[in-house]
Amino acid sequence: MNKVAYEEKRKEKNIPIRVLCKEMGIDESTYYRKMQKNGDTFTAPELNAIVRMFDLAPKEAVDMLLS
Repeated sequence: MNKVAYEEKRKEKNIPIRVLCKEMGIDESTYYRKMQKNGDTFTAPELNAIVRMFDLAPKEAVDMLLS
């Protein structure tokens, strides 16, 4: 995950972490643990929630989330 691009987009979209976690179906503590591991442990449904919430184009999603 490109954490810099991820955080920039999250802030640009003004999405609070608690709202993102609710959409992903995980606790905030789980979110922070996964982010400490560069997002490598997010599941496909969790990544799909990020793509929806951030309104990412396919290439943008791949570049941000799978790099």
